[in-house]
Formats: sequence, C-alpha cells, structure tokens
Amino acid sequence: LGPVLFLLLTNDLPHLLKDHCQTTMYADDTVITLANKSTETLIHQAETTIDQTKQYCCDNQLALNKNKTVQINFTTKNKNTDIPLQGINPQNETKYLGIAGDSKLSWKQHTDQLCKKLNSGIYVIRQILQSSNLEITPQVGTVLWFGEEL
Repeated sequence: LGPVLFLLLTNDLPHLLKDHCQTTMYADDTVITLANKSTETLIHQAETTIDQTKQYCCDNQLALNKNKTVQINFTTKNKNTDIPLQGINPQNETKYLGIAGDSKLSWKQHTDQLCKKLNSGIYVIRQILQSSNLEITPQVGTVLWFGEEL
C-alpha cells in the first residue's frame, strides 16, 4: 500500500480504540498505550484492545507484523509487571521511530546506541581527513566543526 492509502485505511483505528487506550500513529507505525493501577483491569483492557485490533485488521484486509508487534510494560518501580498476552512478544527494550527505550524508562540504551553511531561517524571523518590533501583539510575541518567555512 502507498502511504496515503494506508493512512486512509487506518485513520479510524484510534477512534475505535479510544475508550480504554491511547493510539499514536506515525506513517505505518502504531503504538497502543494502556495504563491502569489494577493489573487485572489492565490485562482485561489489553486483551479487549488486542481482539478489537485483530478484528479491525481482518475487516480491512490488513495484517499485523508479528515480528514488530511487541509488548513492553513501563514502570518506575521495582515490582514485577509481567502481563501475559497471547500472541504478543513481551520485551524489556524496544525501538520506536529511532528512539530506543526500556521498561524502566531509562535513556541508557538510547544513549549507548547514539554514542556507537557517533563514534563510527567520527572514525570515518578522521580517516577522510587523514587521507585527504593537506590544502583541503583545514577547509573541510572548519565546515565539520563549525558548520561553515571560516
């Protein structure tokens, strides 16, 4: 499906699920968020939401990508938050729109991944500067460090 057609097909999903969860959609990524102090109520809401979402997909001839469909239970407390949901992979870490997150709402995973990418980029830049013509190096260096030629 093209992006516009996909959006037209899925635009009413948040309205369908609005009673007990929040649905966030960006392009072809959808996040369904549920929150409740009662674990039993949360499990019931999650199961209802899953059933409604599966039915919605079936009615609209869409398929969920089971490899990308995950369940992550966010908490700031040190208590067991296992909520068994049939057919959904529970995970402690996930990535959404390029941002890595974990169940403890820590930025560690994201900053670690970002540092690895930045270190790789710095390595490539250093290799380019070391192998380049000496006359070009000051010009390229100032653009890289200051964003403009001095």
